[in-house]
Amino acid sequence: VASRTDSRTILDMNGAERLLGKGDMLFIPPGTNAPVRIHGAYVSEKEIKNFVDYWRGQGPTDFHEEIFVQEDSKGSSGTEDEDVFDERYDDAVNRAEKMLAANPTDRYSVLAAAGARMMRVVGPHNEEHEDDFAPYPMHEDLEIAAQRYTSVFEEDPLDYYAVSNLASLYGTSEMPVTEAAFNAARVLDLRYMDNFNPFWGMQIATIYAKKGFTLDACDFYQKSVDSTSDYKDRQLGSFKGYLEWFEENYGQTCQSSDD
Repeated sequence: VASRTDSRTILDMNGAERLLGKGDMLFIPPGTNAPVRIHGAYVSEKEIKNFVDYWRGQGPTDFHEEIFVQEDSKGSSGTEDEDVFDERYDDAVNRAEKMLAANPTDRYSVLAAAGARMMRVVGPHNEEHEDDFAPYPMHEDLEIAAQRYTSVFEEDPLDYYAVSNLASLYGTSEMPVTEAAFNAARVLDLRYMDNFNPFWGMQIATIYAKKGFTLDACDFYQKSVDSTSDYKDRQLGSFKGYLEWFEENYGQTCQSSDD
């Protein structure tokens, strides 16, 4: 990269600006936080092409088509598909946790582990409620994710991923709003809402409503409604259910405040 600023943007540390290219790299060994400068094997595109052309010249291509065909298992069911997805979510969590164990103070490892925990709940939940809305239930994975996002947010209150995911977690779940989540909603409100985003607007509205800031909550709810007034139902999708859920739980308060 050209400068230390670019290095910090990409790696969150200096050092990349000194690399010479062609295999010159920074490597962080497992269990440490300090990068080591090493020289890896550099293979140019020309060398790769020559290698591929050489192998092509060794004989005719013989594809085993059967490995590309997925056979339908007898007695397959939606439950088996769900088990496959669950295994993938579990695998993502295990990988992220191992990375975090090796780099416990690395911000990106913390965010990745938090995201994996969050998606293990959010993914299956959204698949189940594809056409409607239901808040995410209380779950240990969500609590762990929230703690990790909070730790990053407290270190850097402007970290985009921590801010947006805290707002998403507490704005679309049954979890009681913490002070960090409330502050994250305020940052999202003040810093990232120049072009109004109705999804973020509803998350902010829900967090404000949970904390008892009725006027602010109703204001963001109304802005979200107005900004999607021209949308058709198929464009709104589950967001329409989000609006209806808010109306059911906090709409009466908004009507009272208007009176």
